[in-house]
Amino acid sequence: MSHHISIIINIILIYLSISSGYTDYRYRLIYNTNTFGAIVTGLLLYSASFGLKGFMLSIEGLFLGISLVIIFYILGAMGGGDVKLFGAIGCLGGSSFVFQVFVYSTIIGGIMGIIYIFYKKPFLESIQKLFYMVFHPFKAHKIEQIYLPYGIAISLSCLIILYQGM
Repeated sequence: MSHHISIIINIILIYLSISSGYTDYRYRLIYNTNTFGAIVTGLLLYSASFGLKGFMLSIEGLFLGISLVIIFYILGAMGGGDVKLFGAIGCLGGSSFVFQVFVYSTIIGGIMGIIYIFYKKPFLESIQKLFYMVFHPFKAHKIEQIYLPYGIAISLSCLIILYQGM
């Protein structure tokens, strides 16, 4: 990849990560203007630089990013903004990059969840609810929605991997 294109993509990924992490924390939203703008920019940059092959590589990253997390969205464990953010990161960074972001964000998100359980909810109550859901999966449950700004985990993961690549 051209050095100039690589720098532009890294700058876009840094902006996308910081802005998405912030808005997810502050407003519980990852804005479509950020994710769709990044997707369109990624497709255009790769297409202009590498033609059809670049376009296809960008599309491949986009679909891998979405496919890695779509099941979590379907199950209600993740928001649509998180899914689009993964797609945008894949579109810009490529398949191997978005897969690394997925692995890191799973670890960071797990740590965030553990911290939430210990500091926001009584630990024993959370464990009891979890066991009840596991052992009685077909009974109707009234379960309080827990919101973790997963965009922060995704954003931190993206920034860590970018930093490691420098």
